[in-house]
Amino acid sequence: MGMKKFLLGLVGIVCALFAVPAHALPDGYTELSYVNSVSAIVPSNISIADNHTLVLETDMAFSSTSGNPLVGIFGGLYFGISNGAFSIGNIEINMTANTNRHQFVLSGIAGQSNTRVTLNVDNDTFTIQRNTINGIVGILGLPGQNPYNASATVYKTRIYDNNVLVGNFVPAKHGDDIGFYNTVNNTFVTATTGTLIAGPIACDGTVVNYTSATGTVTQNGTPTPDNPIEPTFYTQGNMVLRKVGDYADTYDASTGKITRRVGVLTLTGTEDIAKYDSNTYPTTYTVPAPNKLEGVAGLPISNSFAKVDVTGISNIPENKIGASATAGNDIVWINMSGKTSAEDFKSWLAEQYAAGTPVTVYYPFKTATTEDWTESSYCYLSIKIASTKYTETMFNPLNTALANAVATVNTVVTQTIAQAGSIATLQ
Repeated sequence: MGMKKFLLGLVGIVCALFAVPAHALPDGYTELSYVNSVSAIVPSNISIADNHTLVLETDMAFSSTSGNPLVGIFGGLYFGISNGAFSIGNIEINMTANTNRHQFVLSGIAGQSNTRVTLNVDNDTFTIQRNTINGIVGILGLPGQNPYNASATVYKTRIYDNNVLVGNFVPAKHGDDIGFYNTVNNTFVTATTGTLIAGPIACDGTVVNYTSATGTVTQNGTPTPDNPIEPTFYTQGNMVLRKVGDYADTYDASTGKITRRVGVLTLTGTEDIAKYDSNTYPTTYTVPAPNKLEGVAGLPISNSFAKVDVTGISNIPENKIGASATAGNDIVWINMSGKTSAEDFKSWLAEQYAAGTPVTVYYPFKTATTEDWTESSYCYLSIKIASTKYTETMFNPLNTALANAVATVNTVVTQTIAQAGSIATLQ
């Protein structure tokens, strides 16, 4: 009984420690702790209709007590700073403005004359009568015919329409674009005027800076068309650096650039694939591989075909992939048993792609390419599990790595429980 209680407690500890950022954004989006605006207007793209109640919650800090930074709907249903005081619709309230971080909650009915507009600042509530109009709510500044810009730091914003959450805006970046991701309708908004500057990435663990690195590869078993196995490459945060043979991608942290020496093909069945013209080898096909390095045997690897080192196309066995050391410009060769025509092979590739399990091919580049890496850091979690074998496991839970991390935790817990169960049996 004591051992069972221990195991239940262990599972509870694992679940509690496996914390991830509060908002799981789609691949390609990185959650930020905050966004800084410099004289910006960021419309939410959410309109509040006449006689609907707006509630705007925002966690923010204005950058200055001068000027007229504003948030809300133009025409009275907004708040900001006026004459050195916090204000509702440019009517000052009894609270001196400052640049501290505050929880602001604005509420009022759109489209009504002399409506009660309420502003709550860190639980201090102020109410005045204002004329209001409907329109698009500004996360920062006031969009509209007479737009006003705002300079502030925004940590989060929520918008309610008649008590229904219609906007949950998370500071985020998407490539070079900085803005806010609305997790309610899965849209991304950016500044229409002014500049947004990214804050640090959001992380419930440790923020780690990217370091210079070289790609690696691990072959996990022998892939076949019926049993695809994706090779494992070097990862650092959201960065993937690959290696094929002696050719590897590299990242230089001093310049922020990745040098790519490995190409990636995701086959869809639409490629210009041709059958090798030979009665002896009726199921071998040439697959275009742009910028492929010539003069080396083998080297292409795949998740669906085992690699074979060959000197000519006639030596490729069934269900293998290879390339010639002496011929074959910008192509790789695949021999798949049972596919007796190029159209038959391409149809099978299309089926795999549609099923979400596409055939991938990795090969060395003839000419290396470079790309800028815009992320400077990433989130890394440390999960400590007390057991006889596993003492500490490190995960990066961002984006697509989350599912793998969860699976790994489940594996660790299962193995830990099995070990503990064995001990209990012996006792």
